[in-house]
Amino acid sequence: MRTSLDRYIINEILPYFGIGLLLYTFTLLTSRIFDLTDLLISKNVNILIVIKLFGSLLPGLFSITIPMAFLFSVLMAMSRLSADSEYLAMRSLGISLNRIFRPVLFLSILVFLFHIMITFYIAPYSNYTFTKTIVKIILEKTGEEIEPRKFVRGLPGITLYIKDKGKDKKWRDVFLFSQMDPEKNKVLIAKKGELRIDKRARTAEVKLVNGFVHMFENKKPENYTTAKFSYILHPLDTDFFFRKFHVSKRRRDKTYKELLVTLKRKILPEKLKLAYISELHKRVALPFSAIVFAILGVGLGLSVKRGGFSLSLIIIIVYFTAFSWGENFSIDGYISPLLGLWGPNIFFLTIGIIFLLNNKFKELNIFAKKGVNKSETTVKKKRFSNLKKTAFKIKIQKLSFKYPNILDRYVLSLFLKIFILIILSMFMIFLIITFFELIDDILENKKSISLLFKYLYFFTPQIIEYILPISSLATTLLTVGIMVKNNEILAIKSLGISVFRLSVNFLLLGIIISSGSFWIQEKILPVSNKRAEEIRNNIMDRKNSYISAFNSWQISKYNNIYHYKHFNRKKKIFTNFELFSLNKDFEAQKRFVAKRAYLGNFHMILKNGWEADFKNGFLDSFKKFKRKKIGILESEDFFTSKRVDPETMNFFQLRKYVKYLKENNFESREYEVNLYTKIGFPLINFIMILFSIPFSLKLGKSGTLVGVGAAITISLLYWIFFGIFKSLGSVGLLPPSLSALGANIIFLLIAVYLYLGIRS
Repeated sequence: MRTSLDRYIINEILPYFGIGLLLYTFTLLTSRIFDLTDLLISKNVNILIVIKLFGSLLPGLFSITIPMAFLFSVLMAMSRLSADSEYLAMRSLGISLNRIFRPVLFLSILVFLFHIMITFYIAPYSNYTFTKTIVKIILEKTGEEIEPRKFVRGLPGITLYIKDKGKDKKWRDVFLFSQMDPEKNKVLIAKKGELRIDKRARTAEVKLVNGFVHMFENKKPENYTTAKFSYILHPLDTDFFFRKFHVSKRRRDKTYKELLVTLKRKILPEKLKLAYISELHKRVALPFSAIVFAILGVGLGLSVKRGGFSLSLIIIIVYFTAFSWGENFSIDGYISPLLGLWGPNIFFLTIGIIFLLNNKFKELNIFAKKGVNKSETTVKKKRFSNLKKTAFKIKIQKLSFKYPNILDRYVLSLFLKIFILIILSMFMIFLIITFFELIDDILENKKSISLLFKYLYFFTPQIIEYILPISSLATTLLTVGIMVKNNEILAIKSLGISVFRLSVNFLLLGIIISSGSFWIQEKILPVSNKRAEEIRNNIMDRKNSYISAFNSWQISKYNNIYHYKHFNRKKKIFTNFELFSLNKDFEAQKRFVAKRAYLGNFHMILKNGWEADFKNGFLDSFKKFKRKKIGILESEDFFTSKRVDPETMNFFQLRKYVKYLKENNFESREYEVNLYTKIGFPLINFIMILFSIPFSLKLGKSGTLVGVGAAITISLLYWIFFGIFKSLGSVGLLPPSLSALGANIIFLLIAVYLYLGIRS
């Protein structure tokens, strides 16, 4: 690969490959950025571990995005050579198609070998490292971050509730229900508390200060006792906090050699054996797609002059859909793994060879083509001559201050053309990624493929909402970049028109796009997201997110703690029901326990139970009853309300829901952050456009690919900042308003600084 031609073709492909890899990987990473920033902030995980997790994610993503990026790069490079008549010039010079294909084939072999290393060794090792690290974080961080106003049931042997947490991280107003002794019912209510874990001494305990112990035997509740304490230590299961763990490797976590060893040494069930054989074929078939796409890309790319990007998306959809279906059918035993995993490669290889042969046959007509080209050149010369004669008849019109003038219409037209192209491209990418994320679940859970298309239909508005910021940014960068490259900005300045006047068009478009984003968010997303969530739950075989009807704990704004083993919503009947009523100082007032409870309108009818009254924290009286009617302050909605996803509500609905959560003493911080996000997220479209105007002027004539790369990098930085600020708000380190708008404020300040520094 030492000749100028080889270097030229390879240099043509590599930038497209880099942009494609960056674009597809960024799309896959978007949702995972929030998880990683949440680990960094809310779980207080060391940043080096978060970087390690991020690095462990990439090889698995690359195993999917490398074939996508390579097909995109070859198609784009070859179609550009064809569109600019460079391929025709090469053929006219006697350069054969085989000679043009040679560097592409060489590059595809390098990609194949690199991809083989990833699928054989790097990706399995990274997947296993990621899983081990996550499990280790979960085990080590369990109990360290206990959120106020939430019932914590993850600690062994206890259910814990804390009303508040001070700046010193000490708990305020603590309710602890102990299940360490199954024969006894033990409740501790304290003013203060903390979780104490000593890793050196290997001890774990809850320390409670200034409170009361409530205790009785389950079979003899009449022996109810209370006792006051200044402090008490409640031991916890040390094996839970300091247990050793071993994460078994799944087949995707095993190297190619380990898969072979497993197949040889172990007697596996037939379906599992087919799964391992399919995995072996997958590890080779997926990298081999680079060679297939090289042949297909050259054959198809040289046959078309436009639409390389759209073609690559269509081929990717068909290829990976067929690949997913083939893998699942192979595991289920419907077809052989050889056919299931290699079928898509064989199909597209055949198409690629057909197109290559078609281009090869065209070489036989080269002299006829030369004649046509000569006549075309003559026609072009005549047209140029005519234009030259009439060139001095064109009058330069004076630019008026009316809006929009001819310059404004030109800029707006150019922006809208590029914007539509980019948003359609980004939409297709997100659609493809979402499709591949769910196709395996559809096949595994044996759901109809029509269900997936319904989900994509209702998820479309959310996709558009996600891609608007990066589309606005990329469009502005490319629009201004094209104008700089064509010296149009220089011409505009020479006419005495300020860049600030020109930027009015972009800022106006930013306001329109932000307004459109807010309208989609308020009018369309609540309905479409709700339907999309229902369909996704159906695909995953998940139930809707109602408050659990089994063994549930709830506390109201009146400090009434409810616990029940089961709740029948239709009949409104509780079984094994408990009500612990506390006063405003978080001290016991009343306690009701019943075998059954019937929910009415602000009242309950209890059957076969007992009640206890308390005075100054101590037991005052105890009575049994067969039937008792009690008044309650909570409505039926308190027991039957659904945990609402913020994405299924508009701003005003979410604000009302946050108020409801606060009034009923539920944790509302996360919902408050999402409330302010509904203001901040649409605004980022305007900020991105403002940011990109001076940035694109600084890029100068760097080119389209640099502009797209810059757009992806800036968007990635924004998502990282957005995720960090949102996590800071979720753990209470920032006010909800600042956590939702923090990233916007930073980018807005940078944008204003750059904008004011423009040489107009």
